Amino acid sequence: MTVHRFRPPFLSHLTRLVAIALAALSFGSGPVAAKNVPIPEFASPITAVWLIGEETTLKLSNGKGAAQALEISTGTSVGCGLDARVEHRGDILEIHLTRSGLESSWWCEPELHIAMPPELGLKVEVTKLVADINGAFGAVDIASENSVVNFTGDAEHFKLTGAKAISRLEFGPATKRENVDVKVPLNLSHVSFRTE
Repeated sequence: MTVHRFRPPFLSHLTRLVAIALAALSFGSGPVAAKNVPIPEFASPITAVWLIGEETTLKLSNGKGAAQALEISTGTSVGCGLDARVEHRGDILEIHLTRSGLESSWWCEPELHIAMPPELGLKVEVTKLVADINGAFGAVDIASENSVVNFTGDAEHFKLTGAKAISRLEFGPATKRENVDVKVPLNLSHVSFRTE
């Protein structure tokens, strides 16, 4: 005896609508608006940028040429946002991040965008971090409990610490192997050094 299961047409339509709605929500969770962050006048040149916060997606790039200005902007998602407060302490530019709105990680993923002159140092202290970093830097120090880090470029020194990470580190010829320090107990990583 063969048993055929029949799904009422309205249930299959309902299932499709729910699937489409969920897909739209997931695609709609990306940044929809960008806001420039004012940067104070510098009495003296800065040597490093220090990023402090709880959770963010970071997109950071260095320009080619010392004349590039430092630019900071935040991208906010529907129902949540990211505020960046900038402070100038000596030769360090501190960026303090505060999230607002929904806290669910699958929905609220605001972004921080930074463009900065080359050779500046970078220090990141963010509890949960997704970072895409490109360029030539001074000392880079990333401390995050849980992180996904994609780094492409050069660093005078590079340090990554935390509990868990997924990291793709592609260093250029100016980065020395002995100056790279990765201390993450649980780390799925790919590390490469270009020689030319």
